[in-house]
Amino acid sequence: MCCNDSRIADYVNQQDEIERLHSSAAVHNDDFVGIASYNIFVGIAVATIFGAGFFFDLFFPERYEPKNIRWSWRISALVVTLMAFADAIALTVIVATGNAWISADTQDAADIARQKLSPPLRYRDNGRAIASVVFLWVGLVGTVARYVGCPVPKVLEHSLTSSAASSYGFTTITLTHTDQNPTVLECGMM
Repeated sequence: MCCNDSRIADYVNQQDEIERLHSSAAVHNDDFVGIASYNIFVGIAVATIFGAGFFFDLFFPERYEPKNIRWSWRISALVVTLMAFADAIALTVIVATGNAWISADTQDAADIARQKLSPPLRYRDNGRAIASVVFLWVGLVGTVARYVGCPVPKVLEHSLTSSAASSYGFTTITLTHTDQNPTVLECGMM
């Protein structure tokens, strides 16, 4: 998230500096500032939902939760995952295809503004913007792969332990071998 804060600050400062240099010059980069702001919002939402689940599991692992609470955790996790997916698509499109542009009353004002550019006008030329896109996709793919990559098989549903951790995405499956030595597998869900 600090990368997003600094990217927004760079582009907002760019607007302020160019407008200070010449009153008629303006930089139009609101698409990037908007999606970077939404990216920060999604990061906070994801941290709130998944962070709360993690800390409840950490401090109160044996608590009982009714079915409606378990469903609300799952729905919340699905909603923030969809928000992160929408954010990843929008950020990718804006960084890959978007660019800021300068408007000014005269060519001289536009030239003065172009000389003072700190972040590049094309977003894809900004290394931190590219890094944000890459990290966002890596985190999203990792989260989805962890959920999809290890589903609970229907055959083993009767073997599930009733643990509070299963409410938030960790299910413990116990398999008993013929020699009565249990094998415990942990499988991440959501």
